[in-house]
Amino acid sequence: MKKPWQFVLKVAGRCNINCDYCYMYNLGDNSILSKQKFMSRETFAKSIDAIAEYSRSHHITRVGIALHGGEPLLMGLHRFADFCELTREGLGEDAVIAIQTNGTLLNEEWVKLFARYGILVGVSIDGPAVQHDRHRKDHKGQGTYNAAVRGYQTAKRASSAGIIKEVSIISVIDPTEDPEEYYSWLKNDLAASYVSVLPPDANHDNIDEHYHFSIDQMSNYLISLFEIWWNSTDNISIRLYENIVTMLLGGHSNAELVGSTGATTVVIDIDGDIQIHDVARTCEESQDPRINVHTSSIDSIFSQPGYLELNPSAEEMADDCQNCAVFRYCQGGFVTHRYSNVGRYRNPSVYCSAWFNLITHVYFRLLGSDPAIVGRSRAKVEEVAVH
Repeated sequence: MKKPWQFVLKVAGRCNINCDYCYMYNLGDNSILSKQKFMSRETFAKSIDAIAEYSRSHHITRVGIALHGGEPLLMGLHRFADFCELTREGLGEDAVIAIQTNGTLLNEEWVKLFARYGILVGVSIDGPAVQHDRHRKDHKGQGTYNAAVRGYQTAKRASSAGIIKEVSIISVIDPTEDPEEYYSWLKNDLAASYVSVLPPDANHDNIDEHYHFSIDQMSNYLISLFEIWWNSTDNISIRLYENIVTMLLGGHSNAELVGSTGATTVVIDIDGDIQIHDVARTCEESQDPRINVHTSSIDSIFSQPGYLELNPSAEEMADDCQNCAVFRYCQGGFVTHRYSNVGRYRNPSVYCSAWFNLITHVYFRLLGSDPAIVGRSRAKVEEVAVH
């Protein structure tokens, strides 16, 4: 099993907005609310020490650290700067530090810190105002679009000026919306360069309870958005599509959504607990004994039954997956999307037919495209790999 090199540190246990699909608070497990609001300095320092020890023992030369929440900007400028100093001291200048934020608190002061520490910035915005505000409201029930876009544009200006690195967008898909409107918004309203589109976190037991769309709608949306992206001349990178094209052209995926049978990151919770994957909280409460950075090594997690179950070999996947023509590309889809009480994680993804339809569509699109279009896609993929 290839050892993970990316770590998610849950530095904030609260959020200033209340997204209806949030796996941390609104999909059945809000246990983080019983913990402290922020990761302590002691726990953060111990986490970095544990990651450094792990990296040395496995000869990992470049580590990825994602500061996550909740909303990580709630931690404040001083604490954030201190945590970045601890990271650079413990892991060196080559460590990749990223932050995922809802953007509503992002201002010029934050941009200065991002520039000082070379932070990669991701902002969560779901689409035009009506779509975004339907799902991403504050705790008073008001939409957060204007504040999120204001924060994004502050970071984008700094990126365009070369002050910070490129800012990326993460959007959770609502397949009842218009993909053409979404793409136009990316291009004209945000001038977006790097985009990740994700289906809402769901499994076989909770999708009907939390969502009101069909998998056919998801399939149609993903294919329609791909066609818009594929036929455009804009330099917008959409990670999902580039990963699929890369795999079909003989390369490898760099994401968990497709192309990986298991979880590729290690999560350290706000209290120092080392976890399998934070989205797994939407499936069931872990039965594994607690492992914490204050008393255990990172390697301790890899022998736990829960970790092994979430990181199966190809031979341990559902029979339907192993016998599927596109399994080598989707690899079963995101691991928590496979869960049910009956088959646990040994099921096809709840989005199985959407992935099958999308991947086969892209496959035949590649076969039927002229070389210039394929070459443009290769160039996009290579640019992202260099970035």
